[in-house]
Amino acid sequence: MHKILPANAVEVGHNTENFILIFRFQGPDGTQETVYISTSPAGAKTTLDLLGKELQDYETEVGHTVNPWNHNTTQKPNGHSLSS
Repeated sequence: MHKILPANAVEVGHNTENFILIFRFQGPDGTQETVYISTSPAGAKTTLDLLGKELQDYETEVGHTVNPWNHNTTQKPNGHSLSS
């Protein structure tokens, strides 16, 4: 079974071998889900390129996207954390 949940918190970190992406969902009813993704540096670069292309296509079709986390970003050692 597949589940699609909006990620209302995202963390990105790395070590010498992997990039770690952590997507978190916390629902208003207290429901919590966390997804961990580990990928190689090459995999992270490919993901970044694909996401950038998709975002560019989206903005061409729909219009400019505003980053709501721009002023609300906290940085952690070896990574970044973004949450709404």
